Amino acid sequence: MGVRFLFFLMLPISLAAQNRKTSSNPFNLPLKIYDLNAEVLAPGSVRLPFSSIKVIDSRFDTSAIGFKPSSWGNSFKRIGFKGGIAASIERYYNEYYAGAFDSGNVTLLIVLKRYWFSEFEYELNKQPGNNLHEQIFRKAYCKWEYYLGREGMYLPVKRIDTVIQLDHDLRKYIQEDFEENKQAFVKFTLKFLVEMLDFDKGIRALDQQPKKTLDEIHAYNASRFNIPVLKDSNLAVGVFLNFGEFKNNKPGVSHFRENKMKYNLGSEERYIEDSGGKQINPYWGYFDGEQIRIGKFGNNAMYRGGNSYFFFVKYISYYNTSTSGNVQGYPSTFGYRMQKQRMIPFQVDMETGEIY
Repeated sequence: MGVRFLFFLMLPISLAAQNRKTSSNPFNLPLKIYDLNAEVLAPGSVRLPFSSIKVIDSRFDTSAIGFKPSSWGNSFKRIGFKGGIAASIERYYNEYYAGAFDSGNVTLLIVLKRYWFSEFEYELNKQPGNNLHEQIFRKAYCKWEYYLGREGMYLPVKRIDTVIQLDHDLRKYIQEDFEENKQAFVKFTLKFLVEMLDFDKGIRALDQQPKKTLDEIHAYNASRFNIPVLKDSNLAVGVFLNFGEFKNNKPGVSHFRENKMKYNLGSEERYIEDSGGKQINPYWGYFDGEQIRIGKFGNNAMYRGGNSYFFFVKYISYYNTSTSGNVQGYPSTFGYRMQKQRMIPFQVDMETGEIY
């Protein structure tokens, strides 16, 4: 009977090359462009009380709707649509619902305030290794406003602020066959966010209620970008104890110093102290005059992109593998505990401070 030996070795494998090859700002990741086409039409049972749909993108970041991991999960691209987000969604709606529209002259105007897809959740100020959760279910974060319009005048009628979660059962309701599941989920959310709503009451009130011009709606939407951290020419030096302080560019602690402590095998962690040497804890982020950082643990470097902020989180996972061989003539199995390192991109919601 042969004796089998089992050896375990720890071997690190770094899959973070993407962060070295591109900018450390996730906003600068390359775009993966999808062509959002209606490959089938809405079923005959769907009837809509308006004749067309118009879309305005008033999000803080209008360039993408999320981050797409590679098949190996070690690199990412931003998700975009051919022709732009708003124009593509508008075209898709008017193609897909061509046979479902009413013959009148009412237009549905949709204003996107939030529309972002994420497969990860990040909890601020949690220990490294415990702050990142890869989702079995994908999520779409949505905040949409709806207007009904006629002859250039629009009445606000609905507002949706929700998170749509995809589980495997939902796929049976998606009637189209696409190359990737993400495209199917995007189209499901687009249909859901129109067909779930009852617009009949708004149609009846259209001639009785005060309305807004398109220019007034654009001006109202633009006002959401008038926040100090986006408008001020310089970011204030100091510690932002919460997102509200960061948003208003008014740090709660103006004088601080940054230190580092070592742990494990050569790993370092930053921590900050006030002018009296007392450790500051908790806090949302801080700016030292050169780099803005977010979070107590990891202190990830954060960067502006458009009217939002982005950062990478280092995520380390482990898995076991083995190989067979011989030791002094005996069959043996060599086990390896492998380390996989990924840099996961995140965006800060500049309205709420949520991270996704």
